[in-house]
Amino acid sequence: MIRYNMILMLLLLGCISINAQEQSSWIKIDGYEAHSSHILARFKAAHDSPHSLDKQQTAVLSNTGLRVIKGFTAHPGLVVLDNLPSKFKPKAGYNPVLSDPADLLKEKIIELEKSGLFHYVQPDYVYKTTLNAEDPSYVDGSMWGHSNTGQNGGIANADADVDLAWDYTTGSDDVVVAVIDTGVRYTHQDLVEQMWSNTAEIPANGIDDDNNGWVDDIHGINAIQDTGDPLDVDDHGTGVAGVIGAQANDVGIVGVAWDVQIMGLKFLSAFGGLDSDGIECIDYAVEMGADIINASWGGGPYSQALFDSISNAQNNGVLFVAASGNDGLNTDIFPHYPSNYDLDNIISVAAMDRFDRLANFSNYGNITTDIAAPGVEIYTTGSGDPSDSGGSVLPPDEDYDFFDGTSFAAPYVTGVAALIKSLFPDSLAKEIKDRILSSAVSSPAFASKVGTNGRLNAFDALNIEPDGVLEVTVNPSSQSILLLGTTQTIVVRVTDLVGVPDATVTGALSSGQSVVFTNDGVSPDIKAGDALYTAEVTLPPSAGDIELVLSVEAPQKQGGDVSVSYTLVPPPPNDDFNKAIKIAPTGGEFITNNQFATNEEGEPYHGGFLKSNHSLWWSWSPNLNGPAIIDTAG
Repeated sequence: MIRYNMILMLLLLGCISINAQEQSSWIKIDGYEAHSSHILARFKAAHDSPHSLDKQQTAVLSNTGLRVIKGFTAHPGLVVLDNLPSKFKPKAGYNPVLSDPADLLKEKIIELEKSGLFHYVQPDYVYKTTLNAEDPSYVDGSMWGHSNTGQNGGIANADADVDLAWDYTTGSDDVVVAVIDTGVRYTHQDLVEQMWSNTAEIPANGIDDDNNGWVDDIHGINAIQDTGDPLDVDDHGTGVAGVIGAQANDVGIVGVAWDVQIMGLKFLSAFGGLDSDGIECIDYAVEMGADIINASWGGGPYSQALFDSISNAQNNGVLFVAASGNDGLNTDIFPHYPSNYDLDNIISVAAMDRFDRLANFSNYGNITTDIAAPGVEIYTTGSGDPSDSGGSVLPPDEDYDFFDGTSFAAPYVTGVAALIKSLFPDSLAKEIKDRILSSAVSSPAFASKVGTNGRLNAFDALNIEPDGVLEVTVNPSSQSILLLGTTQTIVVRVTDLVGVPDATVTGALSSGQSVVFTNDGVSPDIKAGDALYTAEVTLPPSAGDIELVLSVEAPQKQGGDVSVSYTLVPPPPNDDFNKAIKIAPTGGEFITNNQFATNEEGEPYHGGFLKSNHSLWWSWSPNLNGPAIIDTAG
């Protein structure tokens, strides 16, 4: 933060709710549907509040007739922009002559990009459910994906062997699965006992009890209407939830995981859903502790904002299971998002039928689609949508129907991921993914169609044997920047498909210091006998690069050496606000890093917002009157 003897004008805009548009008001941008006036943009210079802007930011928005209507705390600088109300006009000099909404939106995006104030600027794209549009064949072969004995002419064992996996686990109430979709009918007789509950929120009191920005978010949120009620009225999300975790009882169906908590997150309507609302749901799932996200939707173009949100989920250890899409296309050539994003926490799922064939509507791709799972004639829970192909007349809380689509293949994988997490609770997202993909059952029908050349198998995923080779991850990760001369806690995770609690981990710094990592629960180690080995390292007092070589061994395992490197930097010289660096009257430029700045007693608030402990200070007394530019980008 910069202190200076001037006053900057801030444009403060009240937050408004974003209501869903009807399909007729979507526009096409380069062939993809998008909101007619929303723009997703990420400022290079982020502020304490998305509604507080500096002079340059205020000017560029005002000049293009835009305002901030939403921000994202998990992604500093990311905002949703919309047109100013009709009574406000853009500043003189910006007079758009384009009448087509798509051309006008693109013109505004170009104007924002030209300003140089943004990392990226893009439309607010629309995503849709991946439910197959064609009427499915209604047959009496319920739950064949769990166990296929050849009913209704199917191929015996062309299934996910879910029933065999239940001999080992039926899930755990400690596992939370976020269904980001059209919401979930949380009152359904097969789901009511399976719903995640936000215990910090008091129901129906109209107060944000847990201060997470949402009122009465008991079972999740509705990002379309900015409420805490994710009730599904469109069938899709409820059907997905049923495949994952419908309750085991004497009526209805049973999900892949009998015991699980389902978090309902609504951003899709019958007309689709906005990029920004989907991001809001992903961020909520991460913040509220979901282990797995199911994303049975897609179809928009590459979105950097959506990528960043899923990447944030990856950084927080959340698995993201995505439907590959229902276009019958090769996603190696024709990308489908979000399933095509190159992130380690994503599993892209194609659909198969009861005859052990790839569904004719399913997308595929040897590089970009990972695995096939049951996705045709899937019998699951519904929400009583009268427009569905089944023509349901049952009460919504007792509704069931058949569905086709990669939308219903993805939750099979999600359900199996929940079973794995219940049996191996310390598993990281990538370890769960590796289990699922490495245990796929090969079949000629999927050769060169999906990366594993095979289909999901729950039983094998739970029983796959480690290969005896130790895998090692280190936190802080290699290439991290550390503060010289300080004591740094380093944590090493040792696994061989599952955590290895009896390893020996030692290390040597290039400065000559030897390090022994412990797993005894004595500080700095947190828990004894897990897969995490901890040590405190005294970093050298001089700046530069340093290497840590780890030696990892375990009984009857193949170990070895792992090398990580760090860059050591000194504390910033202008940390103390009482000793702010004096800038010359004519101005100046400084290159520095505030990562290790601290907060001193009595340090003032920044623009009236919460204190930060990463503040740097300059003092400037210009000797001329006139406009000044203060830029903290980069």
